[in-house]
Amino acid sequence: MRKSSCHEGEENPPCTYAEFVKYISSDEALLRNDPSWEKFSAIFDAAENTPLVETSQKLREAGFRAEYEQERLYPKDKEAKSVPYAIRKMRGIATGTKKNKFVDQKTKMIEALELAAEVRRADNMKYFIPVLEEKMGIKMELKETKSQTRDGLEYQMYDEAKTAEKNKGVEDLAQKVVTAADGLRKQKRKGAAPGKQLDFVIHQTIMREIEESIGQLKQKCP
Repeated sequence: MRKSSCHEGEENPPCTYAEFVKYISSDEALLRNDPSWEKFSAIFDAAENTPLVETSQKLREAGFRAEYEQERLYPKDKEAKSVPYAIRKMRGIATGTKKNKFVDQKTKMIEALELAAEVRRADNMKYFIPVLEEKMGIKMELKETKSQTRDGLEYQMYDEAKTAEKNKGVEDLAQKVVTAADGLRKQKRKGAAPGKQLDFVIHQTIMREIEESIGQLKQKCP
């Protein structure tokens, strides 16, 4: 049974990192992670003295399911149900500080957001490529070698040049692919069809919030 706080019935001592992650995890994630929680807990509690990318890679290799209930971060805010909203809320708190205050914490936030953006872009490719193919009306040729994020997530990228070579009858195809891709990255959730297109748009919305947060946080660091 989930506690109403990290230390229910106690005088609210600080949560450990692992306790906090468990508290904000979704019910589905709790069920999935429970059999290996001791292993995950050890990784989380060692995170303060472990490089971020290494921690992320260890969690990925151990099979950790990262899925959270955003409203648990802001229990008094009824709007805090989406990832983009939660990111904006945290950004507002962090960027409300003076430039020379909490520099270490803001630097760590930037590092975490940069890795999150990298992983989101990689994971989004499984949605992005089919949506791009539908928009272009052609099959995208894929790169022979899979790409990999810094923490070890493999993903498949499309190859603009190879796609253009296979579709020589389409004028300036490589540039058209780039233009179409840029347009899709700016697509809003309103009007997106359920399924892969909606999943793609949700990813893009989150990524835009991450990029905006990185930019604003960098302005608030010396």
